[in-house]
Amino acid sequence: MKAIPRNRALGELFAATLFWGFGYVATVWAIEIVTAVELTFLRFLVGGLFALFFVRSFRMDPERFFRLLRLSFWPGLFMAIFLTTQTVGLKYTTAVNSTFITSLYVVITPFFEWAFLKQRSHPIFLAYAALSLLGVGFIVQSSFEAQWSPLSWIGDGLTLVTAIFCAAHLIYVGQVWSKIQRPFLFNALQSFWAGLFLLPLLIGEIWMNGGSALSGLFATGSQVSFKAAFGFFSLVFGSTVLAFFLQIRAQSVLSPSLTSLVCLLESPLALIFALLLLSQPFGLWSFIGAVLIFASAVGATWSDSKIRASGE
Repeated sequence: MKAIPRNRALGELFAATLFWGFGYVATVWAIEIVTAVELTFLRFLVGGLFALFFVRSFRMDPERFFRLLRLSFWPGLFMAIFLTTQTVGLKYTTAVNSTFITSLYVVITPFFEWAFLKQRSHPIFLAYAALSLLGVGFIVQSSFEAQWSPLSWIGDGLTLVTAIFCAAHLIYVGQVWSKIQRPFLFNALQSFWAGLFLLPLLIGEIWMNGGSALSGLFATGSQVSFKAAFGFFSLVFGSTVLAFFLQIRAQSVLSPSLTSLVCLLESPLALIFALLLLSQPFGLWSFIGAVLIFASAVGATWSDSKIRASGE
């Protein structure tokens, strides 16, 4: 598959951040009817099977298919970890805290590139990463002052794990992109692996609940709200099937560091969605933090274009 134009890649990555930004609200709505483990398992199972069904009519030789299956193993594991810790963490912390702590992957990614790939990011990107980290600090501080509880440390700690594995996912996909060729199928296969990795957790939860599968859904009976159903399907088809496909395709022309900085837009978007739809606190410090992170993402995109134009 040919690499897409750079501006289109940026546009598609912005679209992905929109789905992911709303995903925090969708998760809060969806866990009204399913547990965190059930939700994460089902979004991968349903999303992966849907995507595989969609591509079943395309011809592909078995060797190429199994090569993609092998390549999708590690990103599937990373997805299973970071979305499970994020979903469970949302039970103990706010959507605002979750999105901005998750955004720390923008700081972690350049260090992973240096430590594991021996690649150094341009100093300007490190400066933007530092600016975004300052923005995260403002928003988390504001959220702590407005609504803090001892359990929030559990949620925030789990969300920090999310940030680490988000960075690992970006780095891996950036490294193997030239071998992927079929991003939609690759996303379907990494979703398949993620669901498979989560199966033991689901079985363990079923065993702890006395053998009742999907206890969260069964506990609510037929009283499923429109918001909960909409949140679930938004996570499956928007945040999982479409958004990760767009991210993978965008990385055909964007570096992991730039991708992580552009994906920071997920955080201000999630903050806006949480403010409008969840009525979660939003103070002056949160506003300043959101502006800093937005400026980092826009500035990184502009600087990347300038650097490439100058041939540095």
